[in-house]
Amino acid sequence: MSEPVMVFVSHHHSSEEGAFTARLVADLIAAGAEVWVDVVGAGAADFQKRINEALANCNWFVLVLTPAAIAFQWVEMEVHAAIRLKTQGRMRGIIQIMAEPVS
Repeated sequence: MSEPVMVFVSHHHSSEEGAFTARLVADLIAAGAEVWVDVVGAGAADFQKRINEALANCNWFVLVLTPAAIAFQWVEMEVHAAIRLKTQGRMRGIIQIMAEPVS
């Protein structure tokens, strides 16, 4: 039996990006992946703890690229954490999906 595919999806919460991300998450789940995607409304300390736990349990990191995501501090922190996990051999890979043109 193969290990389950665990995917962390990092994105910004704009309405345009939200629709793209929701479709991506639905497609990943339909393909059999277990997906962690952040939700709005958690306190900052709780949110950081949940992100760290989720990253530690995921073997893939998917970054939904948009200009807003690149400028968003939380996305930047998630990317740095994912790179560290990948470098340590604790994450299989990082995938970037361009949802909007970025410069």
